[in-house]
Amino acid sequence: MIEAALAGVLALAAVMSAAAAAGSWRAARKASLATQSLGDIEAARRHQELMPEFALRLSEVAEGGKFKHLEVELLGPIALQRLKALEVRIRDDRPGRAQEVNYPRPDQQAMMVELIAQQVWGPYRFTPGVGPSVGSVKNPSDEHGRSCRVNAPLEVGEGLRFQLEPTVPPWLGNASGPDRHEELWLSRVGHEIRLTIRAQSDQGEWVIPLEVEAMRGGGER
Repeated sequence: MIEAALAGVLALAAVMSAAAAAGSWRAARKASLATQSLGDIEAARRHQELMPEFALRLSEVAEGGKFKHLEVELLGPIALQRLKALEVRIRDDRPGRAQEVNYPRPDQQAMMVELIAQQVWGPYRFTPGVGPSVGSVKNPSDEHGRSCRVNAPLEVGEGLRFQLEPTVPPWLGNASGPDRHEELWLSRVGHEIRLTIRAQSDQGEWVIPLEVEAMRGGGER
């Protein structure tokens, strides 16, 4: 009788001990999740605080010339200190632009589909193969004038100079004269240069959309 009672007490103690252990594990797990959540919130807040701020400026390379300089200056924040690399990409006037093209004749589609896919649908592109040099590091733009990556540090307060040239339509159309072609082209794509800057630092990476307006031959607008 005494042995049975003792066994019952020991079993109850074991159950209570297991329940206490489970409760302690749940409490520790909950505390760990709460700490992780607070850490994630703090990391996101810090990432937002360090988001790079840029200023864009357009200027003519030579008076009356077709080329322009695009100055991309890293304004801040001061706590960011520097970027270790960045890529500037020119976006089309709207997403999926190349898929909207109607080809006048079926035989033209086979010839022009790749050309149109590579086309920058906007008033300017990077001059292919030309880009800013940082010290001895050259950073040429790609062959289509779509993007340029700079694999060199950029300090807060410093800038990079890119060279732009007018885009031309991937077809000539039926209008008469180059001025008319340009007028029709710009009526389609507008005068806004739409950019995406992918900035990288030791503190993180950011993708930042920016826009700057320009009139051909008229500098910044």
